[in-house]
Amino acid sequence: QVDRIMVSALVSYTGPPPQGKRAGRVVDAELWAKMSPALAISAFSEEERQDLADIDLPHTVDVCDARSVEPAPTLGTMGFQLQTSPSAVLDWQRTPETTATLCSEAEALVKKVLPGAEAVAAFDHTWRNSLRSNFDSSIGGSSHFSSAVARVHTDFTLTSSLDKVGQLIEQKKIGPEFGDGARYRRAIVNVWRVYGGGDRCTAAPLAVIDPASVAASCCFPYALVHGASAGINGSISFDPAHKWYYFPEMKRDEALLFYNFEEGAQGDASRCVYHAALDAAEAQNGPPPGRQSVEVRVLVLFPR
Repeated sequence: QVDRIMVSALVSYTGPPPQGKRAGRVVDAELWAKMSPALAISAFSEEERQDLADIDLPHTVDVCDARSVEPAPTLGTMGFQLQTSPSAVLDWQRTPETTATLCSEAEALVKKVLPGAEAVAAFDHTWRNSLRSNFDSSIGGSSHFSSAVARVHTDFTLTSSLDKVGQLIEQKKIGPEFGDGARYRRAIVNVWRVYGGGDRCTAAPLAVIDPASVAASCCFPYALVHGASAGINGSISFDPAHKWYYFPEMKRDEALLFYNFEEGAQGDASRCVYHAALDAAEAQNGPPPGRQSVEVRVLVLFPR
């Protein structure tokens, strides 16, 4: 089957750092406060800060209509999946009660989609508004929201994801069984949904890359640094072989699930699903309303 191209849109890749440098940048206190609960945090020296290089390389990419793919993508086949999943939330305000409901719903949805999972645990969430002015920071608009991220990334590398598991165990937010790599295979699933900016998502839709089209040689860590600490995301350099997908006009009763990290089964490679918000001006005719979305990160435990 030939996948149907839906749009050509702009995304930002990170250029590989020059020799002797490492990819990353320093972030402000407000952004760090929003991001750090999701990240695997490690110490970062002043010498390492001086070696940071942040190379932003915009590219126009062809994005396939994932709704037209047959059979439909699943977490098992392509690392991402669209699921009809109405939420019980009616008043979409950023409150502890709303967040608790969304986390509980995300856990239940992941259990439904991955019946082989032995345990699931939601450990972080992010509220976003695409009208915020900086590509991924807290600058502009309401301070309650992060912006849509146009930079191609994963929230974790294959290494930092397991570091995060260890830190969550130390913080007693998950049980020690999540650290037993001999008995269990771990994964982190993002549950992403829109809730504002109209009945359907037309601004800054989230797009994902088929992990089968990503060569390991393209991948490298990216440090988000604040003070003497850093959280490590995953970045990739541009490759025309990357196969991009998105689900046009996602509705409020739909959720996009994708692996931020999946530990490989025996004989299989581990994988991450790289993703980015598509540039709205490229994906639309005329200025669309801002996209409001929320994502919950869920740790998953599979028996080996």
